[in-house]
Amino acid sequence: MRRRREGASAIEAALALPVLLVLLFAILDWSWYLFEWLTVVRSAHAGVRLAVGVEASADPESVATGAVEQALEAYGIPADSATIDVVLAEDVLTVDVRVDFQALVGVIPTPDQLHARTEAAWYGGVFEGT
Repeated sequence: MRRRREGASAIEAALALPVLLVLLFAILDWSWYLFEWLTVVRSAHAGVRLAVGVEASADPESVATGAVEQALEAYGIPADSATIDVVLAEDVLTVDVRVDFQALVGVIPTPDQLHARTEAAWYGGVFEGT
């Protein structure tokens, strides 16, 4: 007895394709989320790194804000879509960055906003001129 197997491959592909597409789109969404999140973290770090060594007369808050905006723009995120809070209190510089996030496909749940907070000791002009 011989069995007919002419349509078996098409049926197997029709059953497996939706699962593979959902998996592919989930990987794309997760990768996009990680890329955007790391961009926000790197931007916050860039702001702190640049501002910890400037003197108080140079306004470390505006230096950090400018560095964060420049880093976000370099990665393709509009700086006007970000909320940047920079606080210098008791020789600690804190940079807090929040950016709205939109998933590529929306297959997996992701947060609506990305957040990064970085703190560093403010040295007040130690690194200027070097």
